[in-house]
Amino acid sequence: MDIGCGQGRLPIGILRRLGSLNYLGLDIDKNSIQWCKKYIQNKNASFLFKHLNIHNERYNNEGVKIDNNFKFELESGSFDIVYLYSVFSHTTEHDMKIYLKEISRILNTTGMLFFTTFVENNIPNFTINPKDHHLTISGPLHVVQYEKNYLFSILKDYGFTIQNFSHKTEADGQSAVYLKK
Repeated sequence: MDIGCGQGRLPIGILRRLGSLNYLGLDIDKNSIQWCKKYIQNKNASFLFKHLNIHNERYNNEGVKIDNNFKFELESGSFDIVYLYSVFSHTTEHDMKIYLKEISRILNTTGMLFFTTFVENNIPNFTINPKDHHLTISGPLHVVQYEKNYLFSILKDYGFTIQNFSHKTEADGQSAVYLKK
């Protein structure tokens, strides 16, 4: 499952390298989902795309705000891998925790999670659009940054074990976090 699939960067790469497999792409941007359905799903029946009408101040102001009762309409234990590239870097801490709870539920017992976000040492636990960031901030939720130990403690609380952490190796200086359930 690819949360924040955008206009299909991951599924296009999967199709080029691996071929067809069971894939679900979710995004809060309706136009991206329409594009993926037209250009990927219509040609590859095992690649499905669904719009999530979830509120995000940066990408979907009209969406529904999620709370602790939020659930993906998916069966528990139904996924091997969940992938979020540059999602938690533009999501509130509250929403990230709800996503993590649901991801833990839908991953199977040997499931893996990969995500990117901005991570630093010795900073406040959670900051939105920090003033001293290397990127020029433009708009709400442009940079959501976590203190490394604080982020790792949240991940542990949701039942994840860190397999690998790669500091500032991803787009715009985000860090890559590889987890196992």
